[in-house]
Amino acid sequence: MYESNLRLNIKATGLRTYPDASVYCGAVVRDEEDASGETAINPIVLFEVLSKTTEAYDRGEKALNYRQIESLRAYILVSQREASVEMFERQSDGPWVLREAHGKEAVLTIAAISVNLPLADIYDRIDFSDAQQAEEPSISTVDRFSR
Repeated sequence: MYESNLRLNIKATGLRTYPDASVYCGAVVRDEEDASGETAINPIVLFEVLSKTTEAYDRGEKALNYRQIESLRAYILVSQREASVEMFERQSDGPWVLREAHGKEAVLTIAAISVNLPLADIYDRIDFSDAQQAEEPSISTVDRFSR
C-alpha cells in the first residue's frame, strides 16, 4: 500500500494524479514516460478521502478517469464527516457496482485484495460529535448518486 506520494498516470486519459492511498498487487509497473520512476500505472485499489474542496472532483471527473484504468478493481471514497465509506467495485463482466458501509461497527469487504476492513480501524480516534455540530446540513449519500 502506498500513501499519496506515488503519482498515478492514467494512460487512457492522460491524467496524472496523486491518490490518497493506492494498493498494488505484484510488481508496481512504472510509467515509461516518467524518467524519475515516481509514476505508476497499475493500481488494484485506490482510496480518496473526501473533503469539502475535493469531493465533487473525486466523485466526478477523477472517478471517470479512474474507471479507465484496466488494472483497477475498486475505487473507495472515505468520508471525513461521518463513518461512511463508498466503494465502486468493478465486476468481472465489466460494470461498476456501488457498495456502501456506514457506522464504525460496519466492515467493508474489498474482494479484489481479500481484505475485510473494519470502519472502526479507518476512523480510530475520530470523534464526529464536534465536527457534525459545526457543519452545515448536507444531502444524503444516496441522493448524490444516479444509479
